[in-house]
Amino acid sequence: MEKLLNSFLIFILITSVALGAREENLSVKLAKQKSQIMTLGASLSQMEKDLGRQNDRYLNLIDRLKVMEADLEVYREKLADTQESYLHKQEELAEIMRSWSISIVENDHPSSRAFAEMIKVNHQEISKSLKAIRSLEKIIKRFSHKITQLKTDEESLLLLTKELEERHSETSKSYLTQISKRDQLEKKLITYKAKVKATRKKGVSIRMSSPLRKIKDLISSKKGVTLKFDGRQEIRATATGRVIYNGELANYGKVIMLDHGKEIKSVLLGQFSSKLKKNDKVQLGDVIGYTSNDHQDQSLYFEVRKKNNSQNTIYWLDQETFSKI
Repeated sequence: MEKLLNSFLIFILITSVALGAREENLSVKLAKQKSQIMTLGASLSQMEKDLGRQNDRYLNLIDRLKVMEADLEVYREKLADTQESYLHKQEELAEIMRSWSISIVENDHPSSRAFAEMIKVNHQEISKSLKAIRSLEKIIKRFSHKITQLKTDEESLLLLTKELEERHSETSKSYLTQISKRDQLEKKLITYKAKVKATRKKGVSIRMSSPLRKIKDLISSKKGVTLKFDGRQEIRATATGRVIYNGELANYGKVIMLDHGKEIKSVLLGQFSSKLKKNDKVQLGDVIGYTSNDHQDQSLYFEVRKKNNSQNTIYWLDQETFSKI
């Protein structure tokens, strides 16, 4: 008997050491994961600042472009008016010359000085209009060149912004992936810490198996554990015992309570069906019910009680259950 006890104690010690080493390894991985998240977070923050600056530059450029295009339209209208005035002055000059020629032919003896003065004034106005046209054409050319350059800058900014947005999107996805990995590592670390404590926990007289065969996640609280699962499954007895309650709990679903002896009870709460009756006896692993539907992301609450006090249930789970999470 003493030899058997010593072997058991050695097994517990080896298990505890192995789990402790695994816990340390997870802690190192978690620290690295958090460091990566901080680096990605800093990159995202910088990218968001860069995107903000690029957006401000783009909006400023668009405003300048609108103003210059409006000014260009004004100068084009002025040019059109000046060109029309220039043509009108040329027509006036032609009419003056024609009138002078007719008066000479008809011997009206026109005043050469008067016609010369009219022609001089007209020439001056034509020259002034032509000068204004050339000046306006230069201004329009300069504005058109600036607008073309601004549109080129606009395209470059749009391209750069698009590249930044793509990088930001990729980094965001990577950031969220790393967050998910961190959360998984934290859950694993909590689980392994619980395993280590479970091997050393005093007052745990029996080990409970999982009521579900397929678990995708386990969320532990200071009382019970919530098992996450998908689809329809059998619900099994977590240990040998006797049914002391099977009924409904408003807004929560079905409740089954089993008495395992030595003032230890277990409680299952969730959306499931069961045909067990009070005082029915069950053995470890017996099917005691079925989850209600085939939906994804369902949950089942499991709690261990001792002397009617809720226990930190994760410490009562057996190694097989730990291996599933």
